[in-house]
Amino acid sequence: TVGVVVVVGIISGILGAIPFVGWIFSILLGLIFLFVYQFIIVEEREFGDVFHNSWELFKKEPLQVFLVWLVQSVFIIIVMILFMLPIIAIIAFGSGGFGPDFDIAAMLPYIIGGGLVFMIGMAIMGLFSIGFLTETFLQLRGKKRKK
Repeated sequence: TVGVVVVVGIISGILGAIPFVGWIFSILLGLIFLFVYQFIIVEEREFGDVFHNSWELFKKEPLQVFLVWLVQSVFIIIVMILFMLPIIAIIAFGSGGFGPDFDIAAMLPYIIGGGLVFMIGMAIMGLFSIGFLTETFLQLRGKKRKK
């Protein structure tokens, strides 16, 4: 799975760097390769097969793949905002904001604590995201989940 992450990351980074339209290519690539991990883990496919299989699933069910991506993206954004609230509150209210009186040294323990809350939230969000994608993958592939 590390190789898949590297390959998708490199391709997405190169395409995403294209001025003005790179973000469109990144989103499209994200849609096409949304289920590569599930092909590796659930169906135990080989490295080269996962890209082709994910592309075929996207061609077969483009609307469903887009809706899954959209729901997942909205969920990620909402969770990120919720778990960033402690940091935002600390910076905004704890020391009067980023004005001339802002004392980073005095606020550092609170900022670190808020950062830990954010990291824990992102870990939880990652687990739910993987579970959501896997459950959706199984439904799109017409398979039953093993209990």
